[in-house]
Amino acid sequence: MKKFAALGLSAAVVLSLAIAPSAQAKVKVTKPAAPTVASIFSSPVKKGKVNITFAITLPTNTGGAKITGSKVRAGGKSCTIKRTKTSCTIKGITNGKALNVIAQTKNKKGFGARSVGIRYVAGAGAFSAAVIPAAPVVPVTPVVTVPAPNPPAPTPSATPFITSWGWNFDGQLGNASTTNSNVPVALSTTGVLTGKTITATSAGGLHTCALTSDATNNAYCWGWNFDGQLGNALTTDSNIPVAVSTVGVLSGKTITAISAGYYHTCAITSEATNNAYCWGWNAVGQLGNALTTGSNTPVAVGVSSGGALIGKTITAISAGFRHTCAITSDVTNNAYCWGFNFDGQLGDNSTTQRNSPVAVSTVGVLSGKTITVISAGNDHTCAITSDVTNNAYCWGWNSGGQLGNASTTNSNTPVAVGVSSGGALSNKKITAISAGGYHTCAITSEATNNAYCWGWNSGGQLGNASTTNSNTPVAVGVSSGGALSNKKITAISAGGFHTCAITSEATNNAYCWGFNGEGQLGNASTTGSNIPVAVSTVGVLSGKTTTAISAGNEHTSAIAN
Repeated sequence: MKKFAALGLSAAVVLSLAIAPSAQAKVKVTKPAAPTVASIFSSPVKKGKVNITFAITLPTNTGGAKITGSKVRAGGKSCTIKRTKTSCTIKGITNGKALNVIAQTKNKKGFGARSVGIRYVAGAGAFSAAVIPAAPVVPVTPVVTVPAPNPPAPTPSATPFITSWGWNFDGQLGNASTTNSNVPVALSTTGVLTGKTITATSAGGLHTCALTSDATNNAYCWGWNFDGQLGNALTTDSNIPVAVSTVGVLSGKTITAISAGYYHTCAITSEATNNAYCWGWNAVGQLGNALTTGSNTPVAVGVSSGGALIGKTITAISAGFRHTCAITSDVTNNAYCWGFNFDGQLGDNSTTQRNSPVAVSTVGVLSGKTITVISAGNDHTCAITSDVTNNAYCWGWNSGGQLGNASTTNSNTPVAVGVSSGGALSNKKITAISAGGYHTCAITSEATNNAYCWGWNSGGQLGNASTTNSNTPVAVGVSSGGALSNKKITAISAGGFHTCAITSEATNNAYCWGFNGEGQLGNASTTGSNIPVAVSTVGVLSGKTTTAISAGNEHTSAIAN
């Protein structure tokens, strides 16, 4: 102590120096906060392609550790940023392609939270963070419940199997690979699906889910799992199917329907009441469990005392990007939604976010009507009723005309689709509807040429030989000699920027149209098409009948036998 005193240090200082190394608490390292997309710039167009440079602002909250890099995702592609640098470039993006731009930063704990998504069209003017939209958008396509076609499609006798095509960066094709495929590839069945019979599939944003015929424990998912959307109690991606956890709320239950959203998944069971469950991302309440905390295992939807769905039987469910919708067995007033609501996609006459189910407004066009099908898209929702004709309704975001009511104005209550005299759907009965990223598609009870789409059409996703948006329904591919000319569509699914359908033909009956940069049309090409093209039947679909189809963000999943 005398030595320290000679240096002019007090006893208190010496004591603090002596105990500091052992007493000082270690800083707990966590994943970093979200960065901000600061600017986006497209290069001049060359051969229909552009290079896009992205600049980000790193988060101030680094999680207590050094930033080791960042990643920017856009249009099914990505670029990496080293250490604390702040820009990168993605090359070869199709000019005019609609993008959702998301950035993430990482430290030694891994990648942290995602940035707010930015809407940007490749080749457009420079983007600045000063004009960040309040509502981020990611294209998504939920599975759609489709009534039995009339006449019914052929019923093959072979064992059904899942085949997929398109973007596979996160393993969403489930074929034990992360390589894209522009032709159908078979789902891996060497693991948890060995000997099982597939009954349903749903392609989400970056993951896919399926059901089997087992009495219990019959849900499986694969692909991206950052938010726990595979439901297997992990957050690790998987390029082969994994079983959805049945340790908790799904123990001993039979899943009857499943819907893969962009970052979350929902399902319903055979229980008499309170039979809806969700898992995955929950930042805006899309799991419907009165919380905003994500879950990598299933949680029950809306079972809190006095909740809107208490004691009700859910008959259909659809997971969108940041919201979820369902219908119940009630005779009327039977549609409910929850989650993000900036654009009115919950249909409850408000733009207030909800983390528990709320009833869709029935004060107007839905008064006294029975909803039979519901589909949650990116930031809009559509439904059909039991009415004989003019029975399609939509609500939510409408900048591309995806509500189909001859307007581009958002609506937080349901509006009727295409009922103007002389319109393509006037006096027709809609039998199925699918809300995609920025567009919507439906089929009618007509004998042939019965597919219609509306909304954004930059990639030809409306299938009407055009790339012009339409805020009213247009007929799909009815030109003489076209792939769907005089054919009966039995199911349709609107994806992020593409659409797929199946017909009543005995074999070779799957068709897609729209953007195709990742091979999501499945026609052995990566060239987009504004008219329907046949999905390749050279390989796994040769001589097979496709019985179900689901278009995801940039991949497609189907069941065939």
